[in-house]
Amino acid sequence: MKKFVTASLALSALSTLTASGVGTVPIDISGVVDLRIQSIAFGEANLLPEGQQTFNGIPFNILEGSNTWFAGDQGTSTSITIDVTVGLTGVDKFYTLISTAWGSLTPNLAAVTFVGAQGAEVNFNLSGGVHIRDFIDNEFSNTISSPDTVGVFATSANVNYARYDMQTFDLGDTFLTEELAFVRFSDFGSEGVQRLLLMGATANVIPEPSVALSSLFGFAALLFVRRRT
Repeated sequence: MKKFVTASLALSALSTLTASGVGTVPIDISGVVDLRIQSIAFGEANLLPEGQQTFNGIPFNILEGSNTWFAGDQGTSTSITIDVTVGLTGVDKFYTLISTAWGSLTPNLAAVTFVGAQGAEVNFNLSGGVHIRDFIDNEFSNTISSPDTVGVFATSANVNYARYDMQTFDLGDTFLTEELAFVRFSDFGSEGVQRLLLMGATANVIPEPSVALSSLFGFAALLFVRRRT
């Protein structure tokens, strides 16, 4: 009976950790999407998956219907931005599915900025051929060289196949105790010279230090009681 009670308490402590927001959390981008990427009548775009997907162990919710923010649909300005609400504390990593149309090797034509509720900011510049490339192979930009970007899905090995690439942004400890309020996606290209497409976003959330410490102390206490009994 003592073993059963101790095991139950241990499971309860684990549940506390899980309930406090540990793990990967797909972010809702429905407020900014303006295009269904599968509807693009080029290459194998129609074969790209949608719905609940997992790539390299990271879950994404690729919306059914309109599921992509396409900067090319936002006008001809050379500076286009959108903000995606996050509203989570304890975010140490952030994952995106970003590709381009009319990709360019000109550096820094895009950026992703993470903004905290208290004003903290972490900015990453994105360059074609390094962090991002076209979503259709055999178009303008087809290479990625950054270790923080990996190809996670390809429709086939045919000419003009379509693909998803995943970017990983390491935010360090900036948002461990400050809420990550929103993420700003900035496009500095133009029609014919790189435009961003955003298909998905996911945050990795770890518990606040106080929650983690209390849980660890709880585990230690359980082990101590178990050994005494």
